[in-house]
Amino acid sequence: MDTPDTAAAAAPDGDAGSIELHTVESKRSSLHLEVPGASRNSVSPKAKDKDGGSSPVQVSLAALNNEENDSHHTDTARYRKIAICILVCLGAIAVGVGLGVGLKSHATDSNLHGGTNSSKTSTAAAAAATATATSYPENDMVTQRGSNTRAGYFPNASLDPAVISSSNFGRAFELVLPNSTTSSAAPLVYTLPTGTQVVVAVDDANNVYVVNAKSGALINHVKLGAPANIGRDWTNLTWGGLPLNAATVCSDSLGIRSTPVIDSSTGTLYLFAMTYADQAVPSGAANIRHMFHALKLPELTSLQNFPVSIHGTVAQNSPAEFDIYFESYKQMQRTALTQLYPGGPIYAGFGSFCDAKFNYTGWVFGMHPTAGTVVTSFTAAVADPNWSGNALEDWGPGAAIWQSGGGFASDSDSRFFFATGNSDPTFSAPSSFSSGDMLGVSESLSVGVIRFETAPNTATDYFSPANHYDMNLNDLDLSSAGVTILDSFFTDAFGKTLCVAGGKDTELWILDCDNLGGYNEDGSNAVIQALNLANDTINYGATWTQVANYPEEGGFVYHVLSGGTVQAYQVVVGDSGTPVFVHAGQSDATVAAGAGAPIVTSLAGQTGSAVLWVIDGAGNGLCAFSAIPDSNGIMKTIYKDSVTTLNRIQPAIGSGRLFLLSYEGSGSTLIAYGAK
Repeated sequence: MDTPDTAAAAAPDGDAGSIELHTVESKRSSLHLEVPGASRNSVSPKAKDKDGGSSPVQVSLAALNNEENDSHHTDTARYRKIAICILVCLGAIAVGVGLGVGLKSHATDSNLHGGTNSSKTSTAAAAAATATATSYPENDMVTQRGSNTRAGYFPNASLDPAVISSSNFGRAFELVLPNSTTSSAAPLVYTLPTGTQVVVAVDDANNVYVVNAKSGALINHVKLGAPANIGRDWTNLTWGGLPLNAATVCSDSLGIRSTPVIDSSTGTLYLFAMTYADQAVPSGAANIRHMFHALKLPELTSLQNFPVSIHGTVAQNSPAEFDIYFESYKQMQRTALTQLYPGGPIYAGFGSFCDAKFNYTGWVFGMHPTAGTVVTSFTAAVADPNWSGNALEDWGPGAAIWQSGGGFASDSDSRFFFATGNSDPTFSAPSSFSSGDMLGVSESLSVGVIRFETAPNTATDYFSPANHYDMNLNDLDLSSAGVTILDSFFTDAFGKTLCVAGGKDTELWILDCDNLGGYNEDGSNAVIQALNLANDTINYGATWTQVANYPEEGGFVYHVLSGGTVQAYQVVVGDSGTPVFVHAGQSDATVAAGAGAPIVTSLAGQTGSAVLWVIDGAGNGLCAFSAIPDSNGIMKTIYKDSVTTLNRIQPAIGSGRLFLLSYEGSGSTLIAYGAK
């Protein structure tokens, strides 16, 4: 079940505004959209509405990969590539002449973090940065947690623990965002072709802001239509003859509820905004739409063909017996958006609507970056169209994909991983799920970890714990913590690519990304290690955020216990001679339930420079801890600042600065932290 983030108070929607709609809806009872100029030949055979009309055009990934999109590759982008090549060469020379003294014996997986979508950053360049340790490259964060692995490690953040713990560190600027309300998303950081670094922020009322990262000056602001309003639109809705009562768990404004993504090769911001069919006039739940936007930075102007609605899309994995349609008012887009490579499709996950026990399913959408067409539409559960349940007792088909706002985890250009919530216990789990498999009627990939591959454009592996049924019955889903892929240091240690998942149960699962293990009631599976978080040292085991890792000084993994302390685990050689994770320490302060996912910064991996950051918006505020536990197993607080935020809020890292969005009851404030 998708537990929403609640705010101290709900702010008004404000001026709805309007923007041009580039899609045309049919006037049939089941509404579907078409994209102008799209080829009919690329429509999936399943892409038909109930009356024979077309759903959004679905194009193949092969066709997308063959497009050059030359208009988006500017001279500036080419100059950047040349500059990167020069840096790589200089780094290699530096290592060759002995400037790499003091480097770790293992290579930091710098290609998997650093805030870009590229998977090919040079190890030599990282070595040169470590060797000099006096100047650092601009650090952008164009996707949630800085990389598609979601491991949350920023080696080039230029945040020195000696400065952080001194009186010279603090708030560099505070900007109250005009006409804003609560914000559920993390900010992003991007350096424009002009060299100016900007922060991009969004809020729940469909506002988008571009702010100068150094001065705090507001550069641009746009409102993307009226946000959906639960108090106004869902009050009289029922399911199974009973009221939904969704208004008790959501604030009124439900606009942009997830962290966007920036394509660094084109300077394009992608996001989903929840609004209405005409985007301007609130017109009831049946007219709710999830609109996919592409905005040019820093102008915030819409690209041609955008925005586009996905309402009425047919799932490409619909069973032979019937089609499954995406109905906007039943779903909420919560996962941070994911782009596997610059110029590639944008992927997003959808879960339940404000915890309403409703006839919802988890969905994965992939969107074409220039045409706005659907390239992937996958549902994680299949229910008979005539199935109906009790709104106060049954969860529905379920398998919501929400991950406490975390994005899909990926280690390549062609696959990603996500975790799902619970479903009605009457829905069964497949014992395995391989390429080409299809979900049957009343089957659900709930309380599980799923590997999704872009070719063949479907789920190809699945893991669920042995107590799958009980987890479904008791709302103990795995999706609350999402999935994190650990850096190559850990891959080298175990000889496997490691995926880490957890949830509302007391287990943290260490999985082989290439063999998730399926579902077996007898408990037999391919799990590498299950860390039981409810033991003598740790009193409560629920995990509501993705983990973070630090691939230096022995290698650590961190996770936040809901209402507990931040925990550190380290890799050691076990009694059997194989590597295992052991508990290494914990923070010297507890954090409130709803604290955000941790991140780690360092000065290019220098010993003693790692800092662990957590936003505890309902307790201690922004907290910074020494990332390496001391001899007593304690990670000591080195900085703390009182701020109020929504639950599970995460920061953004720029060049020498950390950014977060606070909420004090009258709007969101962008706060920058750094050396004064």
